[in-house]
Amino acid sequence: MKAQILLLKYLLVMLCIGYVSMSARAAVIYDFNSLTPGDLNGQQGWVTAKHGTCQDIEVQAGIGPDGSQAICCVPSSAGNEVVATHVNDANFSLPNYSSVATSASFQVDLRTSFWGTEVGLGDDQSGNGKICRNEANEKGMVLIADRNQDRLRFFDATGTATAITLSNLVTTDNWLRLKVDMDFTANGGQGEATVSWADAVLETAFQEVAGLTGLNMGLNAAATDADNVNNWNAVWTSFLGAGGQLDNIAGHVREPGPLAVFGFGVFALGFIRRRMKYPFSSGM
Repeated sequence: MKAQILLLKYLLVMLCIGYVSMSARAAVIYDFNSLTPGDLNGQQGWVTAKHGTCQDIEVQAGIGPDGSQAICCVPSSAGNEVVATHVNDANFSLPNYSSVATSASFQVDLRTSFWGTEVGLGDDQSGNGKICRNEANEKGMVLIADRNQDRLRFFDATGTATAITLSNLVTTDNWLRLKVDMDFTANGGQGEATVSWADAVLETAFQEVAGLTGLNMGLNAAATDADNVNNWNAVWTSFLGAGGQLDNIAGHVREPGPLAVFGFGVFALGFIRRRMKYPFSSGM
């Protein structure tokens, strides 16, 4: 019996180590510091697409909120759009967002342009390496900030938008740090999201965005497109006109499995100890 207890203690320790390791592996942070200044297209799996006569997205040194490299929309005529997409690969992969995750997040630093800076997560269904406005059902979750109409909008998987007044979020040089905390099991599997913000330059503490809390994400675990979080495999950003910039993409997922197993182990240890103390007890 003592040998069984020792073995169970060892397993519990290994489960704790495995749980901490899993949590660390599930945290992903990507900046643009390892890229070469110039066109973003083709670097480390990034693919850009232009709509209209705008120029491309570039990697530029010294423009990030911390003075590091970031990506930006090269000045162009208003109303034209350029999109950059990155599908999971060896260079950079999002964490495994899945419908059983109760604690997940997506975070990004973005500088709002006059016409709009957009960022989101989705599913490259077509396999062309791009998530664009004319490709249906590839967008799963979207944030759009624009100074023209003074809005920060959250779009769920169905395309339904919830908006707040952007100017209520006072930041340095229009640099926002946005975080979306998600529970994919909430609302009967449709998911729930809460948006928080901080000043990306001053690195202030996160505050929940009033009006963008407890949002239904409109997910569907049975869908074959981006309505199903299990299919999310890409991040993208879109700039409408000049001024938009983006840096420091981060994601995190913690699934309950290892912790649940750990709890079962604790219960089992208590049960074995009880049986040692009362070996002939009927439990009544």
